[in-house]
Amino acid sequence: MKCLLGSLLFFFIINSSSCQDDGNTYQFYEFKSSDNSEKIYIKSMNWGMTGDSQLSSISTNEDRRSIAQDSTKEYIFKGLEPFLFRFNLDTLYVYTRHPVKSPTEIQLSKIKVVQIAISNSEFIEILHKSIDKTDGFHHL
Repeated sequence: MKCLLGSLLFFFIINSSSCQDDGNTYQFYEFKSSDNSEKIYIKSMNWGMTGDSQLSSISTNEDRRSIAQDSTKEYIFKGLEPFLFRFNLDTLYVYTRHPVKSPTEIQLSKIKVVQIAISNSEFIEILHKSIDKTDGFHHL
């Protein structure tokens, strides 16, 4: 019984350390232009009992917890694992099965965002590269 209680306590301590004060889990990536004059951010928020709801954005807003859901100012992706990405030579390449509408009011002059529609098999291939940390690929 002591072992079981210790295991349960360990599980809850580890689990709660990955959450923020509001109970949601956040991921955040920052990318800078080659001359450091411009930044763009990928932000993701998971919520729900099992973290099975997700909202992600590509934005110029640096607030880690702010996902405005304003598709005129941010790229907004809804759902689990919405895209894979890599940043190279001032271009953020976004690999997704479902490209989203490009925001009309996003303020970017140096950094470009390129969405690339891929098939399920291509998604899985790139996902493995991101897990293995090869070719500069990342995933949420």
